[in-house]
Amino acid sequence: MWKPTLALILLALPCALAAQRVRVDARVSPAAARVGDVVVLDITVSTAGPAPEFSQPLLPPGLRITGSNDFSAYSFRMPGGRERTTRRELALAVEGPGHFVIPPIAVRVSGEVYRTRPLRIDISGPRSGRALPSYAIPAAPPAPGGVVASGDASGPDDEVMLQAWATPDTVYVGEQITVRADALFSLDVRPRLAGAPQFEAPSAPGFWVYELPGHDASVYRPVRGQMYEVQTFRRAFFPLASGRFFLPAARLSYAVRRGFLASPETYDLRSDSIPVVVLPLPPGNRPADYAGAVGRFTASARLEPDTVGAGEGATLTVEVRGDGNIKAVPPPKLPALQGLQVFPPAEDADVRADAAAIGGVKRFTWVLVPSRPGPIAIPALELPFFDPAVQRYDVARTVALGLRVGPGTGLPLAGTPGPAAAVAGAALRPLRERLGGAGAAPWVRSPVFPALLSLPLVGLAALGLETRRRRVRPV
Repeated sequence: MWKPTLALILLALPCALAAQRVRVDARVSPAAARVGDVVVLDITVSTAGPAPEFSQPLLPPGLRITGSNDFSAYSFRMPGGRERTTRRELALAVEGPGHFVIPPIAVRVSGEVYRTRPLRIDISGPRSGRALPSYAIPAAPPAPGGVVASGDASGPDDEVMLQAWATPDTVYVGEQITVRADALFSLDVRPRLAGAPQFEAPSAPGFWVYELPGHDASVYRPVRGQMYEVQTFRRAFFPLASGRFFLPAARLSYAVRRGFLASPETYDLRSDSIPVVVLPLPPGNRPADYAGAVGRFTASARLEPDTVGAGEGATLTVEVRGDGNIKAVPPPKLPALQGLQVFPPAEDADVRADAAAIGGVKRFTWVLVPSRPGPIAIPALELPFFDPAVQRYDVARTVALGLRVGPGTGLPLAGTPGPAAAVAGAALRPLRERLGGAGAAPWVRSPVFPALLSLPLVGLAALGLETRRRRVRPV
């Protein structure tokens, strides 16, 4: 009897050992930052027991928690059974320079207390671009690749990494912020992925958001001595109001098979939220008729046709081209013109998106109806805009146009009687209700026409009589 008992003990031993195995780790990213930046403190706990309880870390002066994210992943191994991996991400605002040490963080699992290793953060002085007097944006020191980086997230052993950043991090209202997220998959984990990874791009209220194209083909990048396949996602954000904002985190979900008999392990990575500063447009030298266009634009205009008769319509089309939130560009102001009835403009836009910027062309079309013959001058139209690249207001202008109006040949405008009314009235005739009216063909009114309509019925009747006669014929 001792053999079955020993077998049960041996089978239960791996599960008991797995239940007691707890792994606790912590990291900070980036480990070197500047005053005003946001860093991420990532605490990871792996256990086969109940969910862990996190204690609040004791942070040194100069570091402050501004947000947190918690998520869990589950896996099943033989032997060992089910395992839970729980992560807590804390966003830390950096408020002062110095060398900081975060003490070990306590985590409680099944009544036992486990502690992380201490972490060090090196903080230098603020970026020169943080000071923004008189709405000016001084040139910031170049960051690697010309971007402002945010916190990264990674899977076990950095097999998968999610990196997200924004450029620039300080803009004017209506200026483009480009958020880029890179999902990096090591060449070792790529063939073991169970299904396609799911990426969720950041989005935020109070912004116009456009998708930007990423890489069509696979791109490979060496990171920390290991080669990764990189998938890139980009979005353009145009703020609608000034203030300090945090763009939400990007999210990446993926599943990995660790063995032939093991079920896929699911992981959920989230980048840190991205802080941005949005400045109001400067009030100095703002044109009186400025309506909110931000970017760099040119304008052109055309008349089709440029010669009409009184009471006839012509179309005035203005095209605005350039870089910026082209859908939000307002129409140029069309002044009041004597002898010309102007209908509200129709609008349509063709948005162009490349890997770096949003732009395109927007068309405004007015219908113009002159009320009397004679030339009508249409002055140059102006579209004031703010160019954030040079931090000043500018104006896009069209050329002046002329509309030649001759005597009217069509219907006059309302309240303007003319000979065309008599012509139109003579062309209208009352409808006739009887068959064979003015519009009927002559052969339809012929007495033979009803006889022709009855021929099919006569043929069907004859066919029926012949069929009946054959059935009653004696054999």
